[in-house]
Amino acid sequence: TRNSMQYSHEIPFHLMEIPLNLEVTKACPDTLYIEWNTLDGEVDYHLYTLGEKYMEWRKTTDTNYIALPTLNPLAENWFALKGEEVNGPISDRSNAVKYQTGLLNCKQSTDIRLTSLVNGSNFVLFSCEPDSMVIGAFVRNEGLLPASGIPIFYQIADQDPVEGIIAQTINPNNQRIYSLSPRPFFDQSGQIPFKVWCDQPGEQFRFNDTLYTTVSVFLQSSTILVPDFVETFDESEEIPEDWTVVDEGNDAFSWVLFPFVLEETDTLNAIVMANYFYDQIGQRDRFISPQIDLSKACEPVLKFDLAYGGLLGAGEDSLLVEISLDCGATINKTIYAKTGTDLITSPSSWSLSDPFLPELSEDWRTESLDLLEFIGEKIQINFVNVAGYSNNIWLKNISVIDPGAGILMPGFVVDKEMICQNESVTIEDTSKGGVEDWSWHFGEGASPETASGEGPHEVFYAQAGSKTILLEVTKGAESLSTSRTLNVSPLPVANFAFTKIGDTLFLINQSQFGTTYEWNVEGAPYATSADTIFILDENTPKMLSITLTVRNECGVDFALQDISTSAVISSGGEKVSINISPNPTSDRSVIEISGLTQACFMELIDLSGRIVWQYSITEASDKQTVSLEMQKLPSGSYLLRISSGKWYETRMIQKD
Repeated sequence: TRNSMQYSHEIPFHLMEIPLNLEVTKACPDTLYIEWNTLDGEVDYHLYTLGEKYMEWRKTTDTNYIALPTLNPLAENWFALKGEEVNGPISDRSNAVKYQTGLLNCKQSTDIRLTSLVNGSNFVLFSCEPDSMVIGAFVRNEGLLPASGIPIFYQIADQDPVEGIIAQTINPNNQRIYSLSPRPFFDQSGQIPFKVWCDQPGEQFRFNDTLYTTVSVFLQSSTILVPDFVETFDESEEIPEDWTVVDEGNDAFSWVLFPFVLEETDTLNAIVMANYFYDQIGQRDRFISPQIDLSKACEPVLKFDLAYGGLLGAGEDSLLVEISLDCGATINKTIYAKTGTDLITSPSSWSLSDPFLPELSEDWRTESLDLLEFIGEKIQINFVNVAGYSNNIWLKNISVIDPGAGILMPGFVVDKEMICQNESVTIEDTSKGGVEDWSWHFGEGASPETASGEGPHEVFYAQAGSKTILLEVTKGAESLSTSRTLNVSPLPVANFAFTKIGDTLFLINQSQFGTTYEWNVEGAPYATSADTIFILDENTPKMLSITLTVRNECGVDFALQDISTSAVISSGGEKVSINISPNPTSDRSVIEISGLTQACFMELIDLSGRIVWQYSITEASDKQTVSLEMQKLPSGSYLLRISSGKWYETRMIQKD
């Protein structure tokens, strides 16, 4: 338009569409296959990928798919697309798409994947000394073929890798949990890097076979405190190294050492949990003492100074005091738990704009908790903050005192309740009250029999029996004593005697302190009863070797004798039939003898060789019946011997 004159000209144009629905339809170890919606007309498509700083052109195609080389389909792969008509306009670049899912529609013959690591304590290890941890790895077979004998490794920090083998077969699309073996062993405290990986031969895609985690290790320091002690936290600008902070949320927000000015005069230190700034409600953070030895305590008491202001209208923070007997691996008891208003120590009201700072003496309160039930133990004290997003908790002057420490109390412990002859015990003093002198008597036959000094003392007992251990302790003019009995069990002593009646050799046990017995005749096992018999015959050697082995809980002993046997009289001459019924019996047996041609004599002999019953048949007859009454005889084995002139017969009868 110019001076009221108008002129116009039309030129046709159109906007180029942006390619839509970019997606990866197939992902292989080194290539991503990408597809998108086709645009109308003759169109070239320009693929862009993320460079060091910007999206950079990579490839151009006139189809709606493209193969994009990749170094790792599990890494971040960003790509975008432009469309351009031939000799025409070019579209804006599409929104970038990210792919890092791994293989897709591209199964490999061999593909072992570590899916996760598991541990029952959430990869946190508390221990009094260097210790191992059970860690499991879930291993999945995403290949086409079954896999077995899979090498698996783990590495703690920069230590040498440790190799194991998953021996079991894992079928395709199945997984198995493998417990790392040997168990990973941690010998230092800290946040320890931990790596696990598989190395299956023939595998091409190795980007999914490695996992990383961090193990939080808290090993007890060498410091062991005893009553009376107090930790003021004023001697250093940092938390003492033998006290431990555990940030269970791993959010770098926990107990810290912080200075404050009390009554505008003294600059002091305290341990503070700044809940005013901590919005992770319910999160726990621990402040843990060194081990405290109460083995000689009389009336131990935990004391600590607490300051807490709370906030009107805000949440509620909590403070717990927990006792552990195994350096934090487990919590044995909670001895203190206060929340909100019960925790408040300051008489002043605090608003939402005021984080609590305990600058007045009246802001502090001393808490006292008895530790009587833990006398004799080594304990750790856990101060646990449970965040409520309210206000700051301050701790100072943590101490364990023992008001009864001056009372003389003798005592000692023995490392074994029962020992065997020729063994030693360690005897350790547990006396309390400032003992100045110790006088020990360890019992008759002990080596040494007496000693002085606190000990511990190692004492050897060569004689069995009941031994009285006596301790007398002295402080100044005061003297007290205590004693206890130690049972020393004897070693077994093997011995046996024998007697021969006719064709029967009675083996009579005369051992002492035995609980089990084993008889061997000519080197072969024969019997396991205390006493036994051996029937001699024409095949018995002239010198019979017999061994008795005797055992008890303390040991074993042997007795060996070579016994001379005389010629054995044959039992031939009479053709008789002998029947005993019932056998075994509980009260009475009937003896039937057939074919007897002359008078005979019967006797019943126990295994010690003692004759317990006799009977005579004075007239011969074709059949004789005799009643054997055994009601009054003890249970066991008996030998029935029937003889007449130069012949004899023997039978065994068992009394239940």
